[in-house]
Amino acid sequence: MSKQKRPTITSVKFLKEGIRVVYDDGREMQIGDPIRVKALGTGIQDYAAYTVVEFRDRDAKWRTVAVRSSLLTAKINEFNAELTDRHYQWPNRKYVSFVIDALAAKNPKRRIAISMVPGWHGSRYVHPHKVIKRDGDDWECLLMDNPNVLLGKFLCRGKLEEWKNEVARYCRQSSRLRLAVGVPFAATILRRVKLDTFGFHFVGDTSSGKTLCLRVAGSVPGFNSEAGPTSWDGSNTGFEQLA
Repeated sequence: MSKQKRPTITSVKFLKEGIRVVYDDGREMQIGDPIRVKALGTGIQDYAAYTVVEFRDRDAKWRTVAVRSSLLTAKINEFNAELTDRHYQWPNRKYVSFVIDALAAKNPKRRIAISMVPGWHGSRYVHPHKVIKRDGDDWECLLMDNPNVLLGKFLCRGKLEEWKNEVARYCRQSSRLRLAVGVPFAATILRRVKLDTFGFHFVGDTSSGKTLCLRVAGSVPGFNSEAGPTSWDGSNTGFEQLA
């Protein structure tokens, strides 16, 4: 009596409702949460190949992340860990290698640039939430997280009119506050006018308004949070890294 042949996986489908595997006997089975390759990218700073992946996390929120394409072929354990750290729920372990191989084989038509830092790239300005560019310009860029680049949170809250009335209006009463609120606006055009990066250091006694100046400056790019203004490594290497 011959043993019945166990069905094998022939393909993997990435659908909006989740991952499905197809067996050689025609059966299909859903095995995991949605994930798909949206685009392929090239790093502006390192010229490396990147794969842009979109997935639904454990809290049912959609996330987009760019990872080095080599992680999907030569370092699949690192790719697995990267998405796990970003709260993706992988399917059963016996399916993971099939899923990653299928993701690596995807070759979408969409091509985008990948940047590790915000700022000017040609005539476009890359902001964490959008790319500011001329009408009709189809250039796309995704700002990716990099542990070696320290950035503020860029929190977006409220409306412009609220900021004008609740922050900018009071700056009329203080030259220090006008300086503080002007610094982040000036920072965005330094490269355009060919000036080097520089900084301002507010000095004063306790309760003289130093933190207020930081909060006012941070209200422009979104560096304020419930815990206070975004802070950075203040060492020489920290400043160099931030610059």
